[in-house]
Amino acid sequence: MNSNIVLVSTEASIMEDPFTAEFQGTHIHINYPPGFVITPEAVENVWGMFAKFCDKYNCRKVLVEISNMKSQLDTMDTFESARQLSQVEPPMSVAFCLYDYQLDDLTTFFKTVTENRGVKVNFFSNTVEAKEWLSLDAIG
Repeated sequence: MNSNIVLVSTEASIMEDPFTAEFQGTHIHINYPPGFVITPEAVENVWGMFAKFCDKYNCRKVLVEISNMKSQLDTMDTFESARQLSQVEPPMSVAFCLYDYQLDDLTTFFKTVTENRGVKVNFFSNTVEAKEWLSLDAIG
């Protein structure tokens, strides 16, 4: 197994489903399984977990890739998740690549809350645009 790939299992984290984290030279690539359900419990500590990967590889750019994601977050859950992300020091830049997911008012709200707190976040439907954004517009 590549030493830059980390499988986070249910036993090792607060995640209900596993995800992989891989350092790809310019960014950390987080890949969730298809159909992952975002719940308040699933996001409770996720930003701190991502920050640990960033610290390990001295990289503040994160690409999160999810197919057929489902969200169970309401407005307050979304605000809390955005607030938690904005408290990670130093800040991360996060590109979400969401396949088969219709962006809605909550995704816009999440982006607004994080950006108002100095964190760069953007949503994409393909990895090419997400990686380009991370390389051009995001924090180093």
